[in-house]
Amino acid sequence: MVAGASVVCGSYERYLGLPALVGRSKYNSFKVLKDRVWQRISSWKNSFLSQAGKEVLIKAVLQSIPTYTMSVFKLPMKLCKDMNGLFSRFWWRKQHMEGGIQWKKWESLGLQKGKGGLGFRDLESLADNPLFYGEASGQQEILLLEGLRWRVGDGSKIQIWGSKWMPTPTSFSVHSPVSMLREDAKVEELIDKQNRAWDEGRVRAIFSSEEAELILNIPLGRGMAQDKIIWGPSKKGAFTVSSAYYL
Repeated sequence: MVAGASVVCGSYERYLGLPALVGRSKYNSFKVLKDRVWQRISSWKNSFLSQAGKEVLIKAVLQSIPTYTMSVFKLPMKLCKDMNGLFSRFWWRKQHMEGGIQWKKWESLGLQKGKGGLGFRDLESLADNPLFYGEASGQQEILLLEGLRWRVGDGSKIQIWGSKWMPTPTSFSVHSPVSMLREDAKVEELIDKQNRAWDEGRVRAIFSSEEAELILNIPLGRGMAQDKIIWGPSKKGAFTVSSAYYL
């Protein structure tokens, strides 16, 4: 988790089908994925499906259900094993029959067709692959960094031209060229500390009229608290799953 960013999640909040808060039992938190797979299989129960048709449905529909979630969360191995079992029983099931002889293990069916398999995904192997989660976690870290910005307090930690602190959605950065001050100057140099207010003359001399107005309207408060990192896309400055979707 990124320091300084607080997480606000409602007890029942879900977004894009994912739980915003994972409970003590990860299996129960993500059991809905297994339920969705079973519902799909049940809806095809009385349909005539060739093996070629089943192959397409397993790859394009059933196995796509948990894939997005697995790019974000590491699912319990038991849940992955249960879903693999549903895929396997669906594959071997005969028309109008609940079961069928499973001539090969699901792991074998996951091999490439040139190696005697059918190219099905083995969720257990995928869940145990650190590269899969390493890539996903790297993308999440980049996403978090893109959404963080500074809330101005005393301005001692924030670089005027090098930090995200402006109340402008998407960029949060100053676009006016470096002027009068050093390139690494801090926001505190724009503040009249004695009066605890913005130095209006300096602000208007350095920034474009639009940016100057935005800066002068940033509240400083009487206490001149320390600068704080917040989540930019949210009005309250706290991270939510839904706000991250729009980055």
